[in-house]
Amino acid sequence: MVPVALRYFVSVADPLAFSAIRFGTSALFALPLFIWARPWRWPRSDIAMTVLCGFFAMPGLNIPNVLAARTIPAGGIGLLSATEPIFIIIFGLAAVRSGPTWRIVIGTVIALAGVALAMSKGTSALFEAANFGNVLYGLLGAASWGAYTVLGAPLARRYGGYRWTGGVLVTGGVMSVGMMAPILPAESWPAPAIYGEIAVLSLFSSLLGFLLWNYGAARISAQLIGPLLYLIPVFGIIGGVTILGEPLTWQMAMGGAVILGGVAIGEGRI
Repeated sequence: MVPVALRYFVSVADPLAFSAIRFGTSALFALPLFIWARPWRWPRSDIAMTVLCGFFAMPGLNIPNVLAARTIPAGGIGLLSATEPIFIIIFGLAAVRSGPTWRIVIGTVIALAGVALAMSKGTSALFEAANFGNVLYGLLGAASWGAYTVLGAPLARRYGGYRWTGGVLVTGGVMSVGMMAPILPAESWPAPAIYGEIAVLSLFSSLLGFLLWNYGAARISAQLIGPLLYLIPVFGIIGGVTILGEPLTWQMAMGGAVILGGVAIGEGRI
């Protein structure tokens, strides 16, 4: 339900301020895991990779998405984000020198088509010349998450999902706050009550979400876990209809069904 929460918070807070608060509190929540992991004792190469992955997973993903959202509606942002599994396949191919199975490729293509159908209302903005730069920002954010997934998978297996999550969230959270907080004017920061609401989101979406993702990445290949990202628009549609009262269109219903079919093929369930 994170997409639903994001749609709410960006309507009541500056997007960059929201991101800084979200990932700053995420770092605080992950601090016990960070201390337990003791990444300062890891080999220097692993420390450098943790810092790099922290950048890719947090500011590298979210700052481009916030910039893209200035002129591209939610449907277009959703379609740009849906290229993340494609980047995971490409980067995985370069990293492990072996291609994905035909099931993963076919399932990814079908699920991507489902996302395009479900979010077709906002995708026309992607083809406007004035939005070219912001489209590149959105693709840069998707590529950043793909790089994090592929580069971080070996360390998730080496240190375990819990320790790796602590290392990534603290380093990434500190970088996010350090990059965004100094450039935001005082009036950008929301009311104190919003801080608590964002902290709840950070606990469940960032800390719990990263824990579950890294736990899976430590046990299955990056190319196999990538198609699961296509389930995010499905839950976004469900949450938007049931929680925010948004209308359910036939494109959303049909696109959601196509997404589920593509994921099932990619994961070998069909």
